[in-house]
Amino acid sequence: MFRYFVLRLLGLVPTMLLVTVCVFFFVHLLPGDPAQLAAGPEADGESFNIAYGGREYLSDVYDCLARALGVEIRPQYGPERAGDIKHSNADISKARRLLGY
Repeated sequence: MFRYFVLRLLGLVPTMLLVTVCVFFFVHLLPGDPAQLAAGPEADGESFNIAYGGREYLSDVYDCLARALGVEIRPQYGPERAGDIKHSNADISKARRLLGY
């Protein structure tokens, strides 16, 4: 069993080396930004809101994480501060139109 484990680990070395070389080639040697190449020329120089097109409340996300972790710690809310964003809903129509998102 130990011999099998050692052989599997030794086989991992050339695999990781090959993956590393391929990733390096695609990221560093191909011209341009990989995300820009995937988006195409119509998205050149544009910025996008990337979301799922709906609203998510921070308290709901907190409750979901607390349930998943099995903790019962209630959040403590403080007073509103200057610059707080009360409601946010990203418009993803531009990403849909130009990126097919």
